[in-house]
Amino acid sequence: MNDRLSRLKRALPGYLEAWREGILPSDWGQVANPEVVAALLAEWEALSELASRFETATETPSEPAAFWQARAEQMAQRNRELSAQLATPVRLPGARVAFFGYVKTAVMDARQVRAAIRDAGFLIDTDDINDNVPS
Repeated sequence: MNDRLSRLKRALPGYLEAWREGILPSDWGQVANPEVVAALLAEWEALSELASRFETATETPSEPAAFWQARAEQMAQRNRELSAQLATPVRLPGARVAFFGYVKTAVMDARQVRAAIRDAGFLIDTDDINDNVPS
């Protein structure tokens, strides 16, 4: 996905100029398809949330002791939540036997494995890298 966003970023000035002149190039739909727009919106939302957290964290507390006590309690609660998540095993789908030539191999459906990992509350970092494997 990053390559598509980079291409869109490079092409955007030309497309903006063409749009202002009322003549949008025919390949615009390929450059800014709904998948790219959705990725841009998701990135914007993530950055907006991060910025709001930063603004909250950098506010000057009126009562420093109470502020830091509240922050410590928040962090302790988040630590308990993450510990509980890590303590819960991820239930992967059953493996099936497949033969590749003369080699007997156990395989699992990648979509089911990803779904099980997501259901356990974990993020999958490589989703956009493995575009050839449907999710």
